[in-house]
Amino acid sequence: MKKKGVEPNVISYSAAIGVCAKAYQWEKALNLLGQMMQDGLQPDVICVNSVMSACARGGQCHKSLELFDAMRRSGLKPSIISWNAAIDACAKDETGCHEGKALALLEEMRRQGMVPNVRSYSAAINCCAQIGSWQNALTLLTEMKDQQVKPNVASYSAAINACAKAGRLVHSLELLETMQRTGVEPNLICWSTTINAAAKSGRWEKALVLLGDMRKRGVEPDEITYCVAVHACEKAGQSQKSQELLERMRQQGLKLDLVSFVERSGSPPSVAGFWPVPRN
Repeated sequence: MKKKGVEPNVISYSAAIGVCAKAYQWEKALNLLGQMMQDGLQPDVICVNSVMSACARGGQCHKSLELFDAMRRSGLKPSIISWNAAIDACAKDETGCHEGKALALLEEMRRQGMVPNVRSYSAAINCCAQIGSWQNALTLLTEMKDQQVKPNVASYSAAINACAKAGRLVHSLELLETMQRTGVEPNLICWSTTINAAAKSGRWEKALVLLGDMRKRGVEPDEITYCVAVHACEKAGQSQKSQELLERMRQQGLKLDLVSFVERSGSPPSVAGFWPVPRN
C-alpha cells in the first residue's frame, strides 16, 4: 500500500493480521503489529486479539500471554475473546501448563465485571486436565452450573480427561453418564478418554462395555480407541479378547498403531493377535 502512496490504517492492518493468523504466520502478525505502532496507529482490541490468535495457532502461546498483559498495560480493555484466548494459552503454553494463572485469570475476569462464558470455563478446565488436577476441574464444572452456564462437550471432555489422568475412573464414568442424562452427547474423545481411564484402572471388562456402548450410540471407535481397549485386555492377560478386537479392526478397515500401542503397554500385542502366523 505504501509503495502506491496509500497509507495503511487500523482497518487494513487488522485485515492483514487476520490473514496471517489464519495462515499460522505468527511472526508476520507480530511484525505487522510493530509496524502499525511505528506508523503512529493505536491497535484496537480486535487487532491484538488477532495477533494473540496467530501466536497461539503458531505454537507460541507464551507470546499470546505476553500480548494480553501488554494490552492491559496499554489501557486497552480486553474483550471476552481476549480473556478466553489468554486462559486457553495457559493450557497450551509450550513452556508448561499454568493452571494457577488460568484460575487467577478466571477470577480476575469477574472482578473486572466480565462474565465468564462456556469457552472461558472450558479453557480453564482444560488447563486443569493437562496436569490431572481433577478436583479443580470438577469444582469449575459445578461452578458453571451454579452460574447458569451450561457445560458443552468441550467442558465435559476436559473434565473427563482430568479425572482419567488422575486415575479417577468412577468420576469419569459419572461425567459420561451426566452428559447423556442432560442431553450433551459424548463424542469420540469423551468415550476414548473414559475407556482409557478404565484401562489404566485394570478394568478391561468395563473398557469393553464402554466400547460397545459408544457404538450403540452411533459413535464409531477409531484406531486410538481400539488401541486403548486392546491394551486393557493385554494387560489383563485376555489375549483372546485382544484378538477379537484386532479382528474387528480389520473388518472395519482400521490398523493398530503399533508405535502408540508399545508406548502405552511397553511391548507389542501378543503374536497370535497381531502378527500373521505362517501355516504349514
